[in-house]
Amino acid sequence: MSPLHRLLKQCIIAVVFFAILGSIIGGIYILIKPEESCIDGIKNQNEQDTDCGGVCEACIIPFVPDSITIEYSVFLKADDENLYSVLASLRNSNVNHGVREFSYRWELVDASGVAVAEKRGKAFILPKSNRFLVDHIRINPGSTLPTEIKLEIEDPQWIELRDYVIPAFSVINEKFELTPDNPLGSARFIGEVSNDSSFDFSRIQINVMLYDAGGRLIGVGSTETDTVLSREKRFFQIIWSAPIRGKVHQVKTEAFTNVFNNENFLKRYGIEGGYLDFEER
Repeated sequence: MSPLHRLLKQCIIAVVFFAILGSIIGGIYILIKPEESCIDGIKNQNEQDTDCGGVCEACIIPFVPDSITIEYSVFLKADDENLYSVLASLRNSNVNHGVREFSYRWELVDASGVAVAEKRGKAFILPKSNRFLVDHIRINPGSTLPTEIKLEIEDPQWIELRDYVIPAFSVINEKFELTPDNPLGSARFIGEVSNDSSFDFSRIQINVMLYDAGGRLIGVGSTETDTVLSREKRFFQIIWSAPIRGKVHQVKTEAFTNVFNNENFLKRYGIEGGYLDFEER
């Protein structure tokens, strides 16, 4: 037998041997191969991702909330030469998610873009709601006058709320009046805040905004009332010591409380436990 024939015979034998060996190994693998499942840590079957989707349970899509929207922000001179009132209208469009706490930073800027004052704070916002953010900022004596207000919101702590009830507050018996003969101030707003909910709260905040006939903000004030029981009404007043710059045509009020603060919740009649059932996201 020639060397060429011998080599060809060896190649054929090798091919047949490895084919038989492969068939044996394949058969053994088929016999011992684990059954595809939704807990095998492998993306198989018709899964959309590893062990979810398709024949398995639906994949959990991480919640990515819409940002808190700053609808507008304004500033105006307050009671003295270096104090300014600032206000922003905020909106949270998320249906089931609120922000337990977020940080904010006001910045008053002059015509050249230089910051002449800033102030930081923390606040909250409920799901699918609007609220005003009211503050006061003092600039240093001798600073250039501000021409623009900037507001930044940072580090929102999103919370998913289930079956929560927004506390019902109303401002009633309200009255705005000029008080030129009052040594304490040139104008005041008086009213009563009514806690129409079944909860007792240790603190309720009230914001009052004054607008002229053109819808321009010409005055803003805020105050707090302590320990307002369920169905109780509490008198309050806000005094402006400096004259209001313009004729007041419309007054808007806002009363709210921080429901994320457990210390602010006193009790709910007939129900045990806390005010909110929430889950952090």
